[in-house]
Amino acid sequence: MKPIHVCLILGLRVSHIANWFLFVDPEHMTNFRMRRFPKKKNTYGLKKIDDALKQAKLERHQEDVLRLNLLKIILSFLLPNKGRNVWVKYVDLVDDLQRFNRFP
Repeated sequence: MKPIHVCLILGLRVSHIANWFLFVDPEHMTNFRMRRFPKKKNTYGLKKIDDALKQAKLERHQEDVLRLNLLKIILSFLLPNKGRNVWVKYVDLVDDLQRFNRFP
């Protein structure tokens, strides 16, 4: 069910312009971080990454599954002593797979 349907069922008034800005279809989001982690934070934990991974597998979005697995690798092997959170710069890094492959 889309958010616009909830508004129609509840009788909320939504203009066409507000609908265009507020209710973005997740299928057409191009930014990986906004698609998988809609809340803006500086760090994301292992539980959030696992939840996003389960959701990506259900949606059969293979590129996002690859990106989320890369995040888990970064968290487990590259940052093992930094806690259980990955910084947002690494989330943005896996968004561009070519840039990730050039990462030292």
